[in-house]
Amino acid sequence: MPFVLFYPHDASANLSNIEHHERLKESLSKVLTRFYPLAGRIKEKLYVDCNDEGVHYVEAKASCKLSEFLEDPLPNQFNKFLPFELDGVNGIAIAIQVTSFNCGGMVIGTVFDHKVSDVCSFFMFLRSWAAIARGYTDIAIPRFESATFFPPETSLSPNQIIKVNNIVLKRFVFDASAIADL
Repeated sequence: MPFVLFYPHDASANLSNIEHHERLKESLSKVLTRFYPLAGRIKEKLYVDCNDEGVHYVEAKASCKLSEFLEDPLPNQFNKFLPFELDGVNGIAIAIQVTSFNCGGMVIGTVFDHKVSDVCSFFMFLRSWAAIARGYTDIAIPRFESATFFPPETSLSPNQIIKVNNIVLKRFVFDASAIADL
């Protein structure tokens, strides 16, 4: 499942793009110690091998300003902020691409496998990663105990439960006046 976050340049942070990247990588390594299944590999589409191989992490550079891209983005252009095609996950629990813009803004694109995390746990991961990057120490620790409440079904094969569907992306744009009328 893809997720793209847009961040304008933060002049108060007083960090270069390189320093931003280093902070993101360092905080990612720290958050992965808490969310350790994300650093493993999905085996046979059924379980996570917590082998600590790490995440797929890519750094990219855009040759424009973030505001120029956001003026009128085309939905098919969002895939450029993802580390690979949606069908190319191939056993990786999460993959991340950080794209820097000329203005100092950045985009963090992620692809995560629904077999490992749902949206709620993924947002918990993102919040924890952001908190660690900001230097906070009181970070939520996930509890990996769902198998005690929902024992795994061992009689199903992966081909019986996993289906590939077409994904549709829609974009709705509202003028400021339309929002004000609401």
